[in-house]
Amino acid sequence: WEIMDGEIPTRLDFKGKVVGPAFTVDTQSLDFGVVGYGFRYTKDFTVHNGCEIPMRFSLRVPGDDKGEFTCVPSAGTILPFGKQNIELELVSETETRYTTTL
Repeated sequence: WEIMDGEIPTRLDFKGKVVGPAFTVDTQSLDFGVVGYGFRYTKDFTVHNGCEIPMRFSLRVPGDDKGEFTCVPSAGTILPFGKQNIELELVSETETRYTTTL
């Protein structure tokens, strides 16, 4: 670090701490049970940000090609040590058994 045309060397120390996301979810599973074809069912869960930095998230259900599952909100930012309630909606258009993860 130097100042142009300066005669006295200047020292500037840099410090920082890199942290990764630390989050928890308040449930381990969501069981919709037996649902009716074409009807809307919802389950809620909460994501807690356990870190001192904001945490961006994006949720989707892998393999849901027909769009039967919807997360509301599906993306966003959780403030440091904050939480976000998520609603998972199921409107089944097929007769099937679901076992999957977010």
